[in-house]
Amino acid sequence: METFQESFNAVFNTINEISANRKTLTDNVKALRRDMKVLYKSSAKKPTEKKEQPKMNLSRDLEKFLSVSQGTQMTKAEVMKGVSEYIKTKGLQIESNKRKFSPDTKMSKVFNIDKKNQFSFVEINKHVSSHLSKC
Repeated sequence: METFQESFNAVFNTINEISANRKTLTDNVKALRRDMKVLYKSSAKKPTEKKEQPKMNLSRDLEKFLSVSQGTQMTKAEVMKGVSEYIKTKGLQIESNKRKFSPDTKMSKVFNIDKKNQFSFVEINKHVSSHLSKC
């Protein structure tokens, strides 16, 4: 009878050891997964390089409008910034919606837009394009 009891105890001890080893292995796998996620996220967050915009030639009307010297080349972003500054300094923005503006006479002539309408800054982008040409 004692030998059976010893045999059962030996089997139960083996089972307990296997269970403890399984728990340790499971914890190790979880830690590895966490480390892999951290490593993957840190490598995935590399900053993307911004593509540099090409400088373009401006039409004579746009050069006069932006008050730049003849032959000046600018990126579209620089031109849009200049137009935006003009709108803000002249107070052409609509008070109730600052994303819109009403063009003055000078703007309406340069961009061939109706003075009576309201435009958004995104819409003026289309009109600026016709005044830019590649080198």
